[in-house]
Amino acid sequence: AMGLLFENSPRLRFPPGFQAAARRAAEVDEDSVLAPLAEYLLASAETNLQDWEFFNDELGNLLGTLTWAIRRRNWSIAIRLARTLDPYLSLRGLWDTWGEVLDSLLSAAQQTGDRATEAWVLHQLGTREIGVGARQQALDFLRRALDIRRDSNLVGGGERHVVDDHRERMPLVGICEAPPISARASSMRMPQAGPVPSAA
Repeated sequence: AMGLLFENSPRLRFPPGFQAAARRAAEVDEDSVLAPLAEYLLASAETNLQDWEFFNDELGNLLGTLTWAIRRRNWSIAIRLARTLDPYLSLRGLWDTWGEVLDSLLSAAQQTGDRATEAWVLHQLGTREIGVGARQQALDFLRRALDIRRDSNLVGGGERHVVDDHRERMPLVGICEAPPISARASSMRMPQAGPVPSAA
């Protein structure tokens, strides 16, 4: 059986062609594996948000665990995972995946009634739409975010600079002539099934 494994960085992995079969054959309770995996990943990710090597190595597990959390309606884990992934996906140019994660986070925030997170996601979606050249969509997202912050009394203290950021970004939607950068976006998609933990 060890002959099926191959070296990948400091890890051993199954060849991709065997992974789907391994998932089908495994008699393991998904929650018993992925719940601790989520906590392990978050413990590392939330304290090292700019450790690009960690995110590069664990991106598949992070996205797979996020998919599991959403499927299980574990909104608190889903929100934490999505927020943790946001800097890496946006700054590394993985814009398609970034959009999918933000859509998932928006759904989680709306399910839980977390208006602060919902406003933050809409702000991020507006920022992304500016980058890909979708000006009207960007303006719609930013206005919705600003409306939520005003209606929910989220403009005090540390939130006030975010409102100012909205005001600064909205005029840019109409004048920004930068070409869309969607061509740089990664083709990676959030997986439909949970990740297969790496062999030690």
